[in-house]
Amino acid sequence: MSTKLGASATAPKHGDPFLGRTMGVQADYSHEVAQIIDDEVRKLIEAAHTEAWEILTSTRRARHPGR
Repeated sequence: MSTKLGASATAPKHGDPFLGRTMGVQADYSHEVAQIIDDEVRKLIEAAHTEAWEILTSTRRARHPGR
């Protein structure tokens, strides 16, 4: 779910269990949509990283006020 893509399902429905489940299965979306998905995932990861960093640094300051 994202504001760019809305609520959508993009995972393949089937896969060959002998090829690692997803190998050999074609996506049901375009390269452009795949790029948007990659960009949205990257934004989520960067936001989570920033939030985690802020929590760690604020906790460190609270436990070690001189640092």
